Amino acid sequence: MKILEQPLVGREAEITRFQTEASNIIQGRGEDAFLLSRRGMGKSTLLQGVKDLLFWGEKELVPIYFSFSRTYTDLLDFAEDYLVSIVSQFLVFDQKERLALRPDTLTSISGIKQEAERQGKDVSAELIMIHQKAAANRDEKKALRNALSAPQRMAQAGHKPVWMMVDHIQAIETPPFFGKDLAGQWREVLGSPWAPHLFSGEPPGYLLKIILPAFNPLQIAVWDCPPLPVQAGAQWFHSLGEQYRIRITSDLADIWSGFLEGNPGLATVLLLDARRQTPEIESHQRFMACYLKSLWQGGLGRWFESEMLQGMKTDPGEGPYLLKALHFLWKSGETVVSLAELQQVLALPTRHLQPLLALLERAGLVRESFGNFQLENSRVLRDWVEVLVRKHLFREEAERAIALMGKRLEETLSFSGEKSQPSTSGQGLAFTLVLPIQQDSELVAARALEQIATYSNMDEAGLEKMKLALIEACINAREHSQSFEKKIRIGFAVRPEAIEVVVEDRGQAFDPLAVQARLVRNLDPSSQKRGQGIFLIKALMDEVRFEKTETGTRLHMVKKNPNKEQAA
Repeated sequence: MKILEQPLVGREAEITRFQTEASNIIQGRGEDAFLLSRRGMGKSTLLQGVKDLLFWGEKELVPIYFSFSRTYTDLLDFAEDYLVSIVSQFLVFDQKERLALRPDTLTSISGIKQEAERQGKDVSAELIMIHQKAAANRDEKKALRNALSAPQRMAQAGHKPVWMMVDHIQAIETPPFFGKDLAGQWREVLGSPWAPHLFSGEPPGYLLKIILPAFNPLQIAVWDCPPLPVQAGAQWFHSLGEQYRIRITSDLADIWSGFLEGNPGLATVLLLDARRQTPEIESHQRFMACYLKSLWQGGLGRWFESEMLQGMKTDPGEGPYLLKALHFLWKSGETVVSLAELQQVLALPTRHLQPLLALLERAGLVRESFGNFQLENSRVLRDWVEVLVRKHLFREEAERAIALMGKRLEETLSFSGEKSQPSTSGQGLAFTLVLPIQQDSELVAARALEQIATYSNMDEAGLEKMKLALIEACINAREHSQSFEKKIRIGFAVRPEAIEVVVEDRGQAFDPLAVQARLVRNLDPSSQKRGQGIFLIKALMDEVRFEKTETGTRLHMVKKNPNKEQAA
């Protein structure tokens, strides 16, 4: 009996949830759901792995996986592919040893019809017969209803629940369906506790706005597929390295899994490209060069451009308006851009601009909120957009562009911690401290500040305020940054007139005001108390400045010395 050869890395929580849901379905308590995330988070791998685990380990629940992985000419074409996929997996389930190793025998209407008759599965034969009549009459609606209702009918007839896992669901809005309301037809057969659907797709903002409303009035649960945790991402890198026979040191796996934001899809493509370029990735510089070459040659770009290219039917370099829009949004950084601003820059009327922006949003490149637009917050996405701009708009040579981007990335991913060092002009002393992100590390920072403050004439009251602010800043970094280094970098500068402290993490940049607002809204009284941390830091220090960096968040704090005339 076959079993899944390797467990899914870093997805223990998701696997547990799927196992719970499988138990609910067996008991007749299943529900339809959407599994959403950005591209490359591993949804497809997760669904296929869960399907494999259940297929070989379950006797009561029939797991079925379907992917919108090909282009359909019309709804009849889709209905046939969907029906053949579902019925063939249903027929194989009870015949694992005999049929699982010969899947090619059940890839057509005629093949599954013969197998249904051999097994005496009347409902399967009936579904095939209805489809053949609908196809002969070119009755798209009847064929579609027959195909979409197949899981529920097979579950009822076979006394075995069926769990449908439908991947790449955003494809139901693609042009090949000629505007037909596939979601509306699907809505009529959803809601069965014995044959629930788990739809998977991206980008989440697009699906929540465009796809989910089409399924109303059904209340469908939305599940999140989060990025891999840093340690799991590093483990994923090592497993891929072994698979592709590429040597990757552990510190590189930690850093780059964090940089790719827990995206196993990007990691896979990057290492596939690396295998062609070099089997040895023993240095940070070599990994960076491989990454930039992959971007320039289009390897990693596939994860972002496929939906865009599907709509454009052309290379993005030949779509000047798309590139100009991406360039403007890229230059705008974190600032949102209004529709009017984009119109002015691109000189396009609204009727032409809106479809272009919808295409970028559908591709997962752009986020829209109340008529305002900005690039999705992804390091790799922004690097890819920069490559497109340099390559097709600036017409730069590959060697020069890679050198320029490499210099910036070297600073971004350097281990020296120089950015955490405050500047000291004139008289002054500078110190740097690197602490692991763990419980009570903020107390070590506070003790270090006590020792460093002996070089100044800061009064005791001012020092106590600085210690409290530093403790709060370290706790914020520990709780909210998701640092891929698992480190907090602290820089101290002692000058006659003030002491300056810089706290930097290298992980996921977080908005301190948003964090504070979320905690204050929480009903937990202790959370309300914790939500006052940002206010506390600002009240304790004379100057406070937050910066979002390309690798995380940097906090500058300054405490002026009331005794500066006596300072050494």
